[in-house]
Amino acid sequence: MFPRKAVCRGLLLAPLPVWAVLGFFGFFSDLAIPKWSWKEALGHELFVFPYYVIGSYFISFLIALPLYALGWKYFRVSFFSCLFCGAMIGGVPAWIFFALQVFGLWPKWQDEALGGVPLIVSGNFTRAGLVHYFMSGVYTAALGMAIAFVFWWIVVRSNPLAQSKAKTAG
Repeated sequence: MFPRKAVCRGLLLAPLPVWAVLGFFGFFSDLAIPKWSWKEALGHELFVFPYYVIGSYFISFLIALPLYALGWKYFRVSFFSCLFCGAMIGGVPAWIFFALQVFGLWPKWQDEALGGVPLIVSGNFTRAGLVHYFMSGVYTAALGMAIAFVFWWIVVRSNPLAQSKAKTAG
């Protein structure tokens, strides 16, 4: 039998600690880089936290839940499969849009720069632009892996029934 309650609990709880930790570091980043007051930095982090969590829920229920269900039915859900799928769910969308831009199938901003460093000049990526856009996929892949790790910790780690359908049949 599909471990419905454990999976729902995992999908609902997994993004919370990851975004809380990132919000903690974001608070100090807001204090240091834009030099906001502590009230502005706290307000910013409290404002964006629900949006990040809601976005994670949307992606989890749209992509991660069906992927977990397929893995549970046909394979064995393990630590490495959770991390791999989390990285793919996080990184692949960013890399797809980056690849579409590289091949000219998606629009680019003309003469885009970040902090005085040119990323796109005359419609072409600079070396810094290639690194920047590729690394954005790496960052989102790491975020997906972190959420998948918390999901694995909550649901799969000590629950053999959540690892595969074969374990529930036997």
